[in-house]
Amino acid sequence: KDVLGLSYAVTYWDYIGWKDTFGRAENDIRQAEYRDAMGARYVYTPQMIVGGLEHFVGSDSSKLISRLEKHKGHAKELNLTWSIDGKKATISLPEFQSGAQLWRVDIDAVQQVSIGRGENTGREISYHNIVRDSELIQNWNGKPTEVTLDLANLEQKGRTGCAFIVQRSSGGPIVAALQIDL
Repeated sequence: KDVLGLSYAVTYWDYIGWKDTFGRAENDIRQAEYRDAMGARYVYTPQMIVGGLEHFVGSDSSKLISRLEKHKGHAKELNLTWSIDGKKATISLPEFQSGAQLWRVDIDAVQQVSIGRGENTGREISYHNIVRDSELIQNWNGKPTEVTLDLANLEQKGRTGCAFIVQRSSGGPIVAALQIDL
């Protein structure tokens, strides 16, 4: 796939009774890291981050299309190779000019949620590529390495897939990404 879209649901609207079913405090932190890295004054919803490089109001579909085109291919700075053997995925990273963070992001492909409060009360919303958990695997020094992901563990948790993300720093540009469907 050329585009990997992930839904990081946040919790900061919970206090007014609009609790997001998939909201995680860790996602609030990630959004704040992007705010700081991009020099923005505040966070908002819906917010779209493209490639760790730009942010804008997530409901602006024309801006999304133009930004995806503008940044097309930027997350291919690093040529990942991978193989899947049974319930293990092995990802090989070649030498890279600088270090980066390696992330495993557990996702559910799609979930339907009936909204009980707020401006969408009574509607059923489809959430896609929902981030259910994320783990910083390691701070990588840029030397060739291999990372193995346990797909059986993800299936046991009920996940439908995961993403492997190589990011320059917290809130920084994404230099490579891989989606694995289970």
